[in-house]
Amino acid sequence: KEYISNEKFYSDELIIENDSWNANSEWVVGSIASLVTEGMQSDNNAFDIQLMSLAKDILQILVTNLKTPKDMKQDNMNYPTYTANSTAGKVLRAMLDYSLRRARNLNTSENIQKWEEDVSLMFEETFKKGIIDGYILTGWYFQQFYFLDKDWLSNQVKENYNLEDKKWTAFMGGFAFSNPPFNKETYQLFYPHYVRAINNNIEFSWLDNPGLIRHIVTF
Repeated sequence: KEYISNEKFYSDELIIENDSWNANSEWVVGSIASLVTEGMQSDNNAFDIQLMSLAKDILQILVTNLKTPKDMKQDNMNYPTYTANSTAGKVLRAMLDYSLRRARNLNTSENIQKWEEDVSLMFEETFKKGIIDGYILTGWYFQQFYFLDKDWLSNQVKENYNLEDKKWTAFMGGFAFSNPPFNKETYQLFYPHYVRAINNNIEFSWLDNPGLIRHIVTF
């Protein structure tokens, strides 16, 4: 936490000379996020629950320092692969894993929100910055976001109806890779997105994943 709070870290003043890995701050941030994710995805081998607040502090620092990519030339690319390998994608995925682990371990007898408002606001800040990973992950893991906060996810899906093409294809590129919606209500929520994809002849399919075809057949 102390290391990533140092301004010299983000300006790459802490780079080690003669480093054969050529590791910069982006490389380190992604590695930290991946490490934190590994410690939260499964409760069977997770780090101690008492360290969750520290994990949140670390991730908040990383999210705050995420920068908008300078050059995004590709359109309609393999969005899941892109975000799985991007720095922002690793950090935001870790924040999602933090939220899910926290929600799983809440005391059900207490009336506590599954998803903390300050965490959802961090995702919204990445939308404002034009970081497409937030859109990709919201689509790809819509069921997990639905579990955390149904109202937030529903509002976000509706706000995305009229997104500019670049951000919309990122959102739908993640969504097409996910499992189809699980009930009629959720299908109706996403219906305008299916219509937009069909009307614009948008295809999302990679390797053995047929993309939206699977969704529409299930519908």
